[in-house]
Amino acid sequence: MTFSDICNPIAVQSLASDAEKIWWKMIDVNEKRIRLPHDGYLKLWQLKRPQLDNYDVLMIDEAQDLTPGEMLLIRAVPNILFVFYSVRIVGQIVYSYSAE
Repeated sequence: MTFSDICNPIAVQSLASDAEKIWWKMIDVNEKRIRLPHDGYLKLWQLKRPQLDNYDVLMIDEAQDLTPGEMLLIRAVPNILFVFYSVRIVGQIVYSYSAE
């Protein structure tokens, strides 16, 4: 597909339609072929604008791994004490990368 193909209004509408179909399958808990990644669950929760103002302290371990969405969530909470932990343990591997 070339750039001019992508700019074609019919192609854009087709791509948008396909993306919407995939999205609805991703958020369907009964769909087993196309799954929503964990960041997707967090984003859905974030879009609901959860109220976290009933907490006095929020303790965050591995704060260096916060996503931009998570940062937006916690920064929107008024009058709360944030305690961030960022400890590096040599030799500790929690996550691994897989290109599959």
